[in-house]
Amino acid sequence: MISVVIPLYNKEHTILRTIYSVITQTHCDFEVIVVDDGSKDAGAQLLVDRVDDDRIRIVRQENQGVSAARNRGVAESKYDHIAFLDADDEWLPTYLEKVAEAISLFPAAGIFCTPGLHRNLITGQGRYFIADEYRGKISEIDYFREPKVLGGQTSGVVVSKNAFETVQSEYEGGGFPVGLNLNEDWACFQSIALISQAIYIGYSLTIRNTHIVGQLVDLQDDGLDMRLNKTPTYLNITMRNYMKHGKRSRSFERYRRYELRSLVSFFFRRNYHNAHMSTFIESLDPGHSGLLLPNEFKFYSAAPRSVALLFIFSTKLKFWLEAKFHSNT
Repeated sequence: MISVVIPLYNKEHTILRTIYSVITQTHCDFEVIVVDDGSKDAGAQLLVDRVDDDRIRIVRQENQGVSAARNRGVAESKYDHIAFLDADDEWLPTYLEKVAEAISLFPAAGIFCTPGLHRNLITGQGRYFIADEYRGKISEIDYFREPKVLGGQTSGVVVSKNAFETVQSEYEGGGFPVGLNLNEDWACFQSIALISQAIYIGYSLTIRNTHIVGQLVDLQDDGLDMRLNKTPTYLNITMRNYMKHGKRSRSFERYRRYELRSLVSFFFRRNYHNAHMSTFIESLDPGHSGLLLPNEFKFYSAAPRSVALLFIFSTKLKFWLEAKFHSNT
């Protein structure tokens, strides 16, 4: 049996579509905890008025952010596995059926990832994300080989409650880090993947809807500033958890190198000043420097932009080749 956690904040325009995608699942053994995080609209009341299903519980709290809402949902859950679903996303009807199958095959795993469609809700157009080598299979994966591909998005992730509570109580971040509203899901899921087995469900069964009013991914300038100011928090949480776990994942190190260089490239391409770059670098835990070449951060501050970008491109190409051939070097 599976607990479904849905954080709800001002999504009356999408919540019914989301909840109907849950209650019409072919796998029926689940509960739904909707955490109304101080919404100012009628989303929660729509559920009360329009949906008659005793598997659904609504928990209300003052607005504390998406991380606190998800953590509250886990705390309220009754079952051993937690499926996360955002209030503007959807599942195809056999999603939980495949999740239950994966759990039966790998009962000790800590995290299960399912790919799907990323859809522009305005145009109806979208793109499917799925790792071809795992298509039609349920398999153990090296989560950090390509987290952005294999890790899916929040609405395609299921975790064991035991693994979540272990990370919450014994590691940095407290589950979903409260107060962090950018990459809070990556901070949680990567921390779980560091300490437990990860499983990929190679069926396209989730729909991530974008271009919806109020979504962070739709922000422009403010979103760029948030990336500069808040990304270090996520990076530091996962790095500290990696260090605490005993530095046992070379693939984590390889991916973190790729991620750091990608962020530096991101800032260069948007013409951030060196002062911004220095602020970002100074915000990182010292352990990050040890993953890069000696004085690499100083190189970025001093080198011409074109030279720095060319170097970063060459390292990213190496990462993708290694990922393609499943290298652990």
